[in-house]
Amino acid sequence: PVPHGKDALRLKEEGNAHFGRKCYVEAIRAYTLALRARGETSRALLGNYSLCCLHYGANLDAVAASAASIRVFEEPKAICRLARGLMILGEPQLCCDVLATKRAVFEGNAISGERDELMNDAEVCVGFIGSDVLENIHSLSQRKLLSRWVGAIESFNAGPKGRGVRSKTDLAKGSVVLIEPPIALSETEGLKGERRDVLFSLDKDHYKDPSQAYLRQAIVTRSQRESVLAKVVDNLYDGCNHRPVVSFDDLIPSLTSCSPLLPSYTDYSSEENVNLTSERISAIINVNSHGCGGLKETAERFTDGNSTCLFPATSMFNHSPRPTCSQSRIV
Repeated sequence: PVPHGKDALRLKEEGNAHFGRKCYVEAIRAYTLALRARGETSRALLGNYSLCCLHYGANLDAVAASAASIRVFEEPKAICRLARGLMILGEPQLCCDVLATKRAVFEGNAISGERDELMNDAEVCVGFIGSDVLENIHSLSQRKLLSRWVGAIESFNAGPKGRGVRSKTDLAKGSVVLIEPPIALSETEGLKGERRDVLFSLDKDHYKDPSQAYLRQAIVTRSQRESVLAKVVDNLYDGCNHRPVVSFDDLIPSLTSCSPLLPSYTDYSSEENVNLTSERISAIINVNSHGCGGLKETAERFTDGNSTCLFPATSMFNHSPRPTCSQSRIV
């Protein structure tokens, strides 16, 4: 049921409480209900909504919400969030254009330094985009700049091994072949004092990571609303049902993945909706997700790491006893 207008403030405060605890999925739900209850565009709600989306990987929705917020009022924070979302989606030139066009809005503002730093990062990334191969990008500062990059590689059918990734050309040692942001993530760090007392348990010689359960919950909720997320997750192997070979463009969302400046909601999609069951999402996460933080052993038992993330393109790489590539996660 649609809540009444008088519930908008209560729902907004509920969303703020969830956001303070880093429970972004619950915060998004509360903010969405508050927007419906209010019956009019609320700049503050849109701003908080976009920030939550940036935190848990819904970058297309973050861009849409920030753009809608700017239409109400050109606030520096909303402009920075729009620019940051564009950077993560692999659009550094658009990021530069937005920040340059709205330079006057930042004059005398406390976050003008954030704007300048973001502008510098975007200008560096613009220089990367024209390259075919990224070589010798080893420093942390360089890796953090580029959020989306697909080098001279392609997905292919590896026969009995299923789908895999191969190079389309000779690669020099140290070349970067893939950079992608997580399409979804679950941070257990925000659950201290609440649900983070759930520890690793041993089940059939495998440790069960509770952060995977939180990630499943987030994807189940988001896939009902976000057509792009549902389509990408549906392309991933669940351990039983083989999927056709898809390109990296179908695995890493970009600005062209949905209608410009509209959220990736199923209501705005012209394609048939993808229905994902909770069981299939669990199987996909078990096969494709990556943890961060690792196991923390105490005197008596293991506790969980910080998060579980889903990197669709990275999950296409087959395991090898003699790997020729290495991976790293930049926080």
